Amino acid sequence: MAQTTKESPFTKHTSEFREKAANLGQDVQELGKLSKEIAQDTVGMLRENAGDYYEQGLKKAQKLEKSFESKIRENPLRSLMIAAGVGLVVGFLWSRR
Repeated sequence: MAQTTKESPFTKHTSEFREKAANLGQDVQELGKLSKEIAQDTVGMLRENAGDYYEQGLKKAQKLEKSFESKIRENPLRSLMIAAGVGLVVGFLWSRR
């Protein structure tokens, strides 16, 4: 009997499996790189927006400060009485603890 050296059916499937697994690994690496780039871009946008929001908040706070100053200058006695009243209430609440 002559024995033929036939390739095992597993050999074909094993090499195909390895090839697909290698391709899958490359795809996962590419997805990882894309995810990293998206995250970096998002952080950059958030930093820019945070700076803008900070500037807007600072401008609003400065406007409020000027507004309070003008109210105090217009009615100094009233402002003093309000501050004293708030101080009394806070002091009373603080002493109850």
